[in-house]
Amino acid sequence: MLNSHLAHGDHYDLITIMGTKVEKDQSMQYGCLVANGSNGNEVQHYVEKPETFISNIINCGVYVLGVGVLDDMKNCYQELQQASPSTDCIELETDIIAKFASTNRLFLYRHTGFWSQIKTAGSAVYASQYYLSSRRTKGCVDLATGPNIIGDVLIHPSAKVESSAVLGPNVTIGANTVVKEGVRIKHSILLDDCEIEKHTCILYSVVGGGTKIGSWSRIEGTPTSINANNPNAHISNPPMFNEEGKLNPNITVLGHNTAIQSGKMVLNSVILPYKELSYSYKNIILL
Repeated sequence: MLNSHLAHGDHYDLITIMGTKVEKDQSMQYGCLVANGSNGNEVQHYVEKPETFISNIINCGVYVLGVGVLDDMKNCYQELQQASPSTDCIELETDIIAKFASTNRLFLYRHTGFWSQIKTAGSAVYASQYYLSSRRTKGCVDLATGPNIIGDVLIHPSAKVESSAVLGPNVTIGANTVVKEGVRIKHSILLDDCEIEKHTCILYSVVGGGTKIGSWSRIEGTPTSINANNPNAHISNPPMFNEEGKLNPNITVLGHNTAIQSGKMVLNSVILPYKELSYSYKNIILL
């Protein structure tokens, strides 16, 4: 149970926060906490996205709040409004969680299983990989099989995939999607009602529903790697733009109902919905 601190007594006005270990250089992307006490679960210090290393235990974004904490939220909001009448919200992590540290009211539940923050396309593809592998581990029979299926692949029953198409690993094909001969797809998610013409290559990408991609096209992104030898490693979620204002290489995303003409290439780009591409694009966001 998350309320692992119940031995401390009444939990009416306590907060339990789920935390997990990450690599040291990843920790500063998250809220970091330091816990000790008799059971090692009383949070003594909490900093949201610190500039220097605090701890490799991070906030997973899952909380159990006692009903009494609502009073703290109300009081905090009223105080902020008095200081600045334009205030219309509070920040849970900075205004509440951080202030609960060292008050015997904030406790840690240490999570040792799989956890991933899904805030980028890259993390969505990574989470899909874990989901597919978990289905295989559990013995689910809906994963695709065949001579041109590599690793874990999930194809909706209504999708039509030519036998010469090579899929996988880590591929999901949505409902009513059509994949024609000679297509190569890996580490990608294709949503419903897509049409992928002959000999197109889709790598490390998310393809929105209703998208049509012409033959001999190449849709490719850059994967976000993790340290497979470190059990505490998690996928990084770098900002979309670097310090120079340029797009960081990441998973390519095609918005819903995108149309791409034959022979075109889209690399490390984000294409918003309802665009028709008659040129190749690289490292851009097409609005």
